Amino acid sequence: MSQVALIGAGVAGLLCARDLNRLGIACTVFEKSRGLGGRLARRQHAWGELDIGAPFLTVQTPPPEWGQLEEQGLLVARRFSACRWQDGAVQTLPDQQHYLVAPSNNGLCHYLAEGLDIRRACRVASVEGGKLIDEHQQFLGDFAGVVLAAPAPQSQALLPAASSLNIDCHWQPGWTLLLQFDAPLDLPDIVEFVGHPLFQRLVHLSSLPGRDHRACYSLQLLPAACEALQGKVLEATLLPCLEALGQLVHLPVLLHCDRQRWQLVSGQRMQMPDAARIDEKQRIVLAGDWCSGGGVEGAWHSAGLAVAQLSQWQSACH
Repeated sequence: MSQVALIGAGVAGLLCARDLNRLGIACTVFEKSRGLGGRLARRQHAWGELDIGAPFLTVQTPPPEWGQLEEQGLLVARRFSACRWQDGAVQTLPDQQHYLVAPSNNGLCHYLAEGLDIRRACRVASVEGGKLIDEHQQFLGDFAGVVLAAPAPQSQALLPAASSLNIDCHWQPGWTLLLQFDAPLDLPDIVEFVGHPLFQRLVHLSSLPGRDHRACYSLQLLPAACEALQGKVLEATLLPCLEALGQLVHLPVLLHCDRQRWQLVSGQRMQMPDAARIDEKQRIVLAGDWCSGGGVEGAWHSAGLAVAQLSQWQSACH
């Protein structure tokens, strides 16, 4: 029988579950989607397997485990050419180093998930005193500890009324257009946009090692642009974006396109104090990049705190 429930099968949730299992603490991971990985999700197209979330993993200080993952060939560090668009001008930037997983970054989540008890397509609707209820009012179990590793608004919605935890943040939608041209664009691998009315970042996905596609790009839109384009069909979203992109660079023939509409992506990245992520009475711990500075580095750090706290609770019960 599981002792700990983890809600959310992104990097933080899976890492928590794996490390707790290694300590002999049985866990069950509940994930509302059919797939794993959260914002490291992937999508299979006839034109390639594409990273529809984060195109790469960026860290300032790699977690200690990452050296071993590089030796195993799971993680690869690469440098990419970059530029910045600002006020209609393009400025060359120093090359950027990022980590990747081949053939997609979602492979990191499948590595972490190996051997775990994961209940997919299971949406938790209520957490109260360790008791979990799903959206169909079915009882999921009574747990000695709960890790909320979903995005901040979803975690906030699951907090019991009696919880001491408070998640104060505002998230907005974040869309990504996936584009394949018949030839690569005459641009660096990464284009960062500052002050653009539509765009945040353009990444040449096919420049990443181990990818099975050619001339594919992810174009990340600003939250305000996503809200303005709400309810529009793909073609109506695509037209203004291609017109704006065509003002920056000559566009080859567009072969394929798709979009990923993340509803809870562009939020605040908080650095919450450790004590502010723990509810002793309700036995709830918050985990996720959003509460620990952002990025995969934040997810790793928050998972470490959750594992230490749950291990302490389990030791006190014996």
